[in-house]
Amino acid sequence: FFALRTQALTLLAQGQERSGDLTGAQKNYEALLASAVEGGNQRQIADHQNSISGVLLLREQYVAALRHSDESLPRFKTLKLPYDIVYASLRRVDILWQLGRLDEADRDLDAMFSRDSGMGKPIPSYEHARALRRARVLLARGENARAAGIASNSLARADVSSGTRAALQRVLCLALARSSRASEALSQLEAATGAAAESTYPGASAQTALARSEVLLRLRRYEE
Repeated sequence: FFALRTQALTLLAQGQERSGDLTGAQKNYEALLASAVEGGNQRQIADHQNSISGVLLLREQYVAALRHSDESLPRFKTLKLPYDIVYASLRRVDILWQLGRLDEADRDLDAMFSRDSGMGKPIPSYEHARALRRARVLLARGENARAAGIASNSLARADVSSGTRAALQRVLCLALARSSRASEALSQLEAATGAAAESTYPGASAQTALARSEVLLRLRRYEE
């Protein structure tokens, strides 16, 4: 019964997170974490801490998100779970990026596929996910040409997921716009909008709309 309850509550929390009910998702992930702590299940503790960090990231509570991330990642490393280590590391980079701690984000990206991670040859989805984070960090530093290059290289491949493709398209649009190439950025907006529509990430369309606004402002098309 306990295992079935845990599975049901996990599915409920995941559904709430995807649908945008972040308060409900956080409440249920925290209940799952409490049960895992009580039972001493280290894998579940790490999983639920990582899930909570993801919800807090979406709620823009970055300091709290980082605290949970810093608790989950060492557990995954202790358990020697390479795919979970990389997934949790990607989330930690997202949080550091939002906090403006770009040097730390860079170090995490450099170490992500190191021998210590236990990953070996990374699967394509993780390669593209890391490329996206690297491009975001470069964009935040004003290294727009490098950011555009990394985004373009990943987008040229056929094995990019819809969510990652949407985010890469946004980075490419912004990198071009901030490199005085706003006309080229405008031509990429249609692809970015289409990719966002296919993405399951709740904020994809809104973020693409913001990118569109910046491109249009740089083109002085204020009425749009």
